[in-house]
Amino acid sequence: MRSVFAMNSRVVVFAKRRISGLPSAAVPAVYPNINRKQLKRGTGGRSSFNGQVVTVFGGGGFVGKYVLNELAKTGTQVVIPFRGDFFEVQRLKVIGDLGQVQFRKFDLRDEESVFECLRHSTAVINLIGKDIETNNFSFEKVHAIGAQTIARCVREAGIQRFLHVSTANASPRPTPHLLKSGSGFLRSKWKGEQLVRQEMPSAIIVRPTDIHGLDDNFCQYFARWQRRQYGKVPLFRGGFHSYKQPVFVKDVAQAVVQALQDPNAPANTYELFGPRRYTLRALVEYINRCIQKPEEEGFRVTNLRWSPSFMARVYLFSALKGLFKYPSISLERLERECVSDVRQENTLGFEDLGICAEPLEDKWEYHLMQWRRQSYYGEEVSEFVQTERPPQQPIVQ
Repeated sequence: MRSVFAMNSRVVVFAKRRISGLPSAAVPAVYPNINRKQLKRGTGGRSSFNGQVVTVFGGGGFVGKYVLNELAKTGTQVVIPFRGDFFEVQRLKVIGDLGQVQFRKFDLRDEESVFECLRHSTAVINLIGKDIETNNFSFEKVHAIGAQTIARCVREAGIQRFLHVSTANASPRPTPHLLKSGSGFLRSKWKGEQLVRQEMPSAIIVRPTDIHGLDDNFCQYFARWQRRQYGKVPLFRGGFHSYKQPVFVKDVAQAVVQALQDPNAPANTYELFGPRRYTLRALVEYINRCIQKPEEEGFRVTNLRWSPSFMARVYLFSALKGLFKYPSISLERLERECVSDVRQENTLGFEDLGICAEPLEDKWEYHLMQWRRQSYYGEEVSEFVQTERPPQQPIVQ
């Protein structure tokens, strides 16, 4: 009886805390908040404070650290919610001066902890996402219910700017290739967008394609041995019919910050596509050339249909979740490889934010250097032949 009373009293206190002294999200406001300018300190930069406080959910991830860097270097105070061990995110303390970077432990399933992470912020960014489902967190719980929880807390806290990062090609009914119902990742991302719009119609939605960069999960993914079978890379239909437009992670981070500050951005959707379009086969062959694994030595692209031993390994990794909680390869990931990047109508892009996206050819040779043969060998200038660039495809609007 006492525990029930304590639980009820906690709910009452939580409710009072959420409605006392907080403005309504229905009241129009401008970001950055003009009233906060009186709090500005310094001349600009990481050691200054521009009067804005931004909570970044998922700030400890691959894209998150770039977004945090873009925010912190303009004097924005950032709040980084985290779960698990603090030592996994403590390296982010150096992006800003003392007091500019705040950490707070939270649980996405606990709405009160989510609210406490953003109640003092002027804007919120949601970067939380999962590539692989686990026993504790499914795609539905993270991409849909979790995004809805954050959007609801943003609305109840009276915060005017909320940016939600989804993914390109999100759809309620993805075209199936290897899985009968299509990609659950893309389906849950689409549902998350709809729930965010229901909770907060003025939310900004950003849909990037496959993101590449140092320690990414795209070009590094195809260079790993787990994605290969005796040196060969099996692709669906040989990779001839899957078209990709990868985007550089720093361009995505700049677009997120620009959209957050653009007065015309609320209620808009931005699709961030790379400047060039390729077949997946051409990209994988380019990766092989970058890491000096030529086709003459057996490193080539094959058809997934003729690789039964590779598919058996994928099924094994996908089925035994007790042994492989975070497998490097899964059926869901293979399904997303088959999906071609197609930009939707009536959406904005890099050009509307004044950003010129960088091509991958300027980045991948350096990003993949760790996978090269004798990667620590210091070659002379022009000692090796310049890597042949991948052939491009016409961009589909």
